[in-house]
Amino acid sequence: MTFKFKKLHEKAQLPTRSTPGSSGLDVRSVEEVNIPPKSSAMVSTGLAAELERGLEIQVRSRSGL
Repeated sequence: MTFKFKKLHEKAQLPTRSTPGSSGLDVRSVEEVNIPPKSSAMVSTGLAAELERGLEIQVRSRSGL
């Protein structure tokens, strides 16, 4: 499986796996945003992604919540 990420913003950080065996990667925002409980918002990661055919990216809330 190959994931290619391109930084589009100077503050962008490439996704990382926080712990060995994690099923996903952590991404960070390039914005300082406060999102109230039970709300949602569009937040920029400053990244572009290229995936192999048949793959997708899913964004989920923090796994520790």
